Amino acid sequence: MMKKGHLFWATLFLLLVAFCGLSLAGEFTQEDRERLIRLEATLQTFMKQVDKRFEQIDRRIDRRN
Repeated sequence: MMKKGHLFWATLFLLLVAFCGLSLAGEFTQEDRERLIRLEATLQTFMKQVDKRFEQIDRRIDRRN
């Protein structure tokens, strides 16, 4: 299972790779910018869901102890 910190760094790395790939391709278009904004929004939603799941698991573990 991936820890929260690892998820953050993996997400940051993927955004960096995507940005570098677009930069090396030449011109950075408005469409590219909008795509990155959508990607960021999707990743934020995913990270919130992961955080929520970790909280649920933590509560279950606490109840067992």
